[in-house]
Amino acid sequence: MSGNGGAATSVTIFHPAADPDGFDRWVSGLRASAQSADGFRSSSVSLHDGDLDWAMAVTFSSEDMLHRWLDSSRRTIVLEDGQSQGYWCRTTDLILGEGIEATPG
Repeated sequence: MSGNGGAATSVTIFHPAADPDGFDRWVSGLRASAQSADGFRSSSVSLHDGDLDWAMAVTFSSEDMLHRWLDSSRRTIVLEDGQSQGYWCRTTDLILGEGIEATPG
């Protein structure tokens, strides 16, 4: 973590779900966990279009605050609940922001 103080965004990509309405209900809980965390600025969820992956982006006022939410037990609990319903992350979280260095690999 660089702790550069600038806004940072995380994009979490999910496999398309068989039940889009169920995914929307579940992902609203993931959004709520972000909204209740310190430094939260905004969030958005992708459209469910064809065979494209689905995603949720969250922006926090700093990279450190973003990482605190990403590593939080509350987020972990929501993700585990999603997995039990078949909503799986496709990749690790993509972290974006000015001055944030890309992780090798």
